[in-house]
Amino acid sequence: MTLQCTQWISVVILVTTSLLCVSHAIDDIPSQYISSKPVKSLFCNACSVLASIVNDTLYDESTDFESLVGFRLDSTGKKIRKQSDFLKLFLSLEDVCDDWKDKYRVGKRKNDYLYLIESDVVKAMEDIERKRKQKLEREASERLNAKWDQEWEVEKLEAETKWNATHDADGNLIANETDDEESSTAAQDEEGQNEQDKDSESDASDGDDESDEDDEGVSEEAEVKRYFYEKKPKLLKRNHKTHKMVKDICFFLNEKYDEWLHEQQSVISRVMQDGDSLTEYLKPYQFCLEDKKLCKEAMFERKPKIFKFKKQLNLPKKPERVWEPPKPTSQQMQEGADYEEQMEDDDDVEGKPDNDENDEAKEQDTKSEL
Repeated sequence: MTLQCTQWISVVILVTTSLLCVSHAIDDIPSQYISSKPVKSLFCNACSVLASIVNDTLYDESTDFESLVGFRLDSTGKKIRKQSDFLKLFLSLEDVCDDWKDKYRVGKRKNDYLYLIESDVVKAMEDIERKRKQKLEREASERLNAKWDQEWEVEKLEAETKWNATHDADGNLIANETDDEESSTAAQDEEGQNEQDKDSESDASDGDDESDEDDEGVSEEAEVKRYFYEKKPKLLKRNHKTHKMVKDICFFLNEKYDEWLHEQQSVISRVMQDGDSLTEYLKPYQFCLEDKKLCKEAMFERKPKIFKFKKQLNLPKKPERVWEPPKPTSQQMQEGADYEEQMEDDDDVEGKPDNDENDEAKEQDTKSEL
C-alpha cells in the first residue's frame, strides 16, 4: 500500500512538473504566428504535425542504430546494446523542417481555420479528379457526336428528297414544279406570317407562361451536362505569405519541442522504473494541448475538408454541315457538251437560208435599177 501511494505521488509530481514545462515551452511566441484566428490555427496544426511525428516514433518498436547507447554482456558473453528512447525521439525531429514548404500545402476550412495537408495527398486527389473529368468528357462527347450524326442523316435525307423532286436526272431544274414550288412557298410564307402575328399576340398575353414552355422545350443537347463538380480541398497558393510562414513556424516549434523533451526526460527519469515503457509517462500531444488559451481542439484536426467546385467540361462544338447537290458525272458532262455543240450547228444551218434570200433580194434590186 505504501508503495502504491509513493508511485501515485510520483505521478502527481510528474504531471505538475510537466504542466509547468509545457507553459514554459510555448512562451515567447512571435506575434505574427498568432496575429489572427487563421494564422493561430495554422500554428497549432503545425504543432500537432510535429507531435504526431514524435508520437509515431515513440510507438515504433524498430531499432535505430543511431539511438543505441552502451551495451552489456549476457551470460554467453554476447553484447546486448541498449537503446535510448529519448535519443530516438530527438533524432526524429532533426532536419524535419527543411522540406516543409514543398512537403505540405496549407488548406482552409469553412470556419477559416488553416491546416497542413501533404502535397502527395493533394496530388493524388488531383489525379483522381482529372481522370474522372476525362471520363465524363469522353462519354459526353460520344453522346453529342452520335446525336449530331443522327440529325445530319435526317437533314441530308430531306435535302436529297427535295432536290430529287425539283430536278431531273441530269440535275436540271424542272420548270413546272418550280412554279408550283414558288407558289406553294409564297402561300406558306403568307400562312407563316399570319401564324407569327398570332403567336406574337399570344406571347404578349401569356408572357408568364413563356418560361415554363422554354423549360419544357429543353433540347437533348442541353441535357448533356457540360460541367462537373470537382472535389478537392481549398488551398492557399504557394506564394501566399501565410504559406511562406510555414517553414519558420516549424523551426520555432521544433526548437521549443526539443526543449520540452529534455525537460520531460529529466522529470521522467526520476520516476520511471526498470521495465517500464516510456509510453506510460510521455504523451507527445501534451506539448500542444495543455495550453487551452492558445489552441482549441478543433485546430488540431488533420483530416482534409473536401469542397465541390463547378468546372466546365471541354466538349466539342456542333459541326456546321451543308448538303451539296450531286455533281454531274464525266459522261453527263460530255453528253451536255455534245448537246450544246449540236444546238449551235442547228442554229448555223437555220441561219444560212436567210443569208441567201438577202443576196437574191439585193440582185433583184440591182437589176431593177439598171
